[in-house]
Amino acid sequence: MKNAFYAFSSASVQVSDQIARAVSADSLKVAGLQIDSWQDNSIEGRLLIGPILEKINKCDVLVADLSHQNHNVYFEIGYAIGRGKDLFFTRSVSYSTEPEELRKVGLFDTTGYKPYNSSESLITALSGIPNRDAKIFTPTSDEKNLSQPCYLLLPHEQNEAEVHVRNRLKNVARIHYRKFDPNESARFTIQDALDQTASSFGVVLPFNSRAGFENHLHNLRCSFVAGLAEGMGIESLIVTEGEQVLPLDYRHRGHPFKVPTQLNKPLTDFGVSVVEAIQLKSNSGLRPLAGALAKLNLGASQAENEEVELSNYYHRTELFERLLRNEVNVIAGRKGTGKSAMFIQAGLRLSRDRWNVVVSIQPEGYQLKKLKEALLSRLPEGSRDHLLAAFWEYVFFVEIAAVICENELGRYENDPNLLQLHAELMVFCGGKSLQAGDFAERMMQLVERLIVTLEIDDGEVLMREGIVNAIYVADIAKLKKLIGKYIDGKRGVWVLVDNLDKGWYSQGVDELDIAMLRSLLDAAQRVKRDLRSFGKVGSVVFVRNDVFEVTNEHVADKGKITRDIIDWSDDNVLRSVIRNRIAYSGGVEGKTFSQLWNNICVSHFHSKDGAESSEYFISRSLKRPRALLDFIQKVKSHAVNAEKDKIDDDDLEVGEYNYSMQLVEDINDEMSDIYGIKRDFLYSFISCDVLLSLADCKVLFLKSGIDPKDSPKYIDILVWYGFLGIYVKDSEKYIYDLAYSMRKFKGLMAGENIFFKVNPAFHAALEVNI
Repeated sequence: MKNAFYAFSSASVQVSDQIARAVSADSLKVAGLQIDSWQDNSIEGRLLIGPILEKINKCDVLVADLSHQNHNVYFEIGYAIGRGKDLFFTRSVSYSTEPEELRKVGLFDTTGYKPYNSSESLITALSGIPNRDAKIFTPTSDEKNLSQPCYLLLPHEQNEAEVHVRNRLKNVARIHYRKFDPNESARFTIQDALDQTASSFGVVLPFNSRAGFENHLHNLRCSFVAGLAEGMGIESLIVTEGEQVLPLDYRHRGHPFKVPTQLNKPLTDFGVSVVEAIQLKSNSGLRPLAGALAKLNLGASQAENEEVELSNYYHRTELFERLLRNEVNVIAGRKGTGKSAMFIQAGLRLSRDRWNVVVSIQPEGYQLKKLKEALLSRLPEGSRDHLLAAFWEYVFFVEIAAVICENELGRYENDPNLLQLHAELMVFCGGKSLQAGDFAERMMQLVERLIVTLEIDDGEVLMREGIVNAIYVADIAKLKKLIGKYIDGKRGVWVLVDNLDKGWYSQGVDELDIAMLRSLLDAAQRVKRDLRSFGKVGSVVFVRNDVFEVTNEHVADKGKITRDIIDWSDDNVLRSVIRNRIAYSGGVEGKTFSQLWNNICVSHFHSKDGAESSEYFISRSLKRPRALLDFIQKVKSHAVNAEKDKIDDDDLEVGEYNYSMQLVEDINDEMSDIYGIKRDFLYSFISCDVLLSLADCKVLFLKSGIDPKDSPKYIDILVWYGFLGIYVKDSEKYIYDLAYSMRKFKGLMAGENIFFKVNPAFHAALEVNI
């Protein structure tokens, strides 16, 4: 007799009644299944977490109903996975709601569930549990992440609370963290959440009470991870904004706050617990995994989540070397091509030279959005552009001074002249209090000061003098001279800027975004001009290539701003990225890619017409390292769960579908972020043919309500993001094969009998007819 516990929401009376009748059916016991539910606790609908978790601990299988997306149910599913329990999912056909919510939250849309439309059909589904193969999720590695021991879940829209949590973790507690950011990765799968939680010594879950669909999804994800951490015995810090009441399952673990500073003590206590756990090097709750493949760690696909370890296997391209030689001003790349990785590694490499002052600037999205809403959107173009020019210039010079004040003292204590300059800079930047903050906090203070100082009525025109006086609270000319004296021909100053896309809205890049980027690029060049007479000065801005192209369309002097593109068109360079990671993980040097790769994956996939396996992965990566790593990780996860030592065709089948689903979501979000198109646009291509004429595309566009006359615009967008390629003379070319040159692509489109081809990376998710 198998024992099961049924977790479900009481949101629907009909669903609750059908489940209650099914659970009490004698036929289930005849089939060898005994089911308890939370209703059996006789507590009048109130969930008491103790009895619930006790029943999950004792059961053989957790049955969870996904008809309604419920925080308590998500917590209990996470807890059961953390305890290594078998899982079985059900969903009502007649009374279920929020299908988009289930898909967008990302956890259960690909796990499979048994549909039912009556208690009888539910009994039939449940009767099969004793004779089916158990569905147990396990982490793909039993190693803890010592370099970045914490895991942080972030919402789509981030404000002061999330900024404060991140700053306190990194700059006060000195604890590095990995994060899930829906702006970076659209999908949040069970396996990803399990792997990240299992490798952590602590998780931070900032619930929020802000309205909106995306915030609701974030809270559901937090509920799931809270359950995972509880089940695996991992420290968790649950914070809740405002008066929001957490679900009862984990209400006792929450720390409510009204202002972010109220989180200082809980964050400190959490940091102490994490450090103690690291010292104990506890691996409790993790089942040892067998096999070489299980021990393989390819690192994180997002550079921010492997910041400490990345330098051990980072692949230095020719563009990276040119950056170090100060030959590059703007580096553009698609999302996932390694901009942030290059930004991080450039900062580390340049900082090794004790004569360099390296300023790494990463604006938080909330600060820029607040500046746009409160000021920029209400200013005429002339005043707006003047404010932005002064704003970025002030930010750059103050940050250079701040880095000198924070990092340089102690290097030249025996030089009285430098000590005097250092003292003057400290006075200019606010004295020792400067050391208590960081760039994010200083920028937030500047934005808030501007909003208060420049508070205007609609239609009021600000004079330039007022703007300058509001920004330059101190003599900027004097600051430049002090910095120049400090450089004194002996030191170099480097300003690196990344993360600008965090300040953009999901409705698409607008005129204010373009103005902000354009003014930042101009300010970076002005800094170089102002300081180059004193010594070596470099400035590099990292920006998404699609955004740069949109910005460049609105620049009168297009030749004024030049950029270099991160290019991964050479397949062997991508192989080197993977080779470095495999070699580092296994402690093996001196072996070729083929030698290392064939140890973890079959050389050819028989089910794919004998395709060479590494080429198969690369051909579906859109030539982006992040996508390639995600693809390999998805397939590897299936192989590890099946206790294999090598990836094979069966693993590819499952892993490719999960990867393709994630890619569809990611590209949908990218196109929406920049061009404001519908986030489900790509789903209009479900079951389409792999080769499409222009007329075919127009028919498919109609499914999304797109006017046929706008088809050329949408064709260009799909081409630009690599979804469609051009098929000519039995060969296809995608935009990344043409160095992202739309002119060249349109030249190929000018021929006769042109067909577009759907990129094979999307075939599995969209069930494309090949």
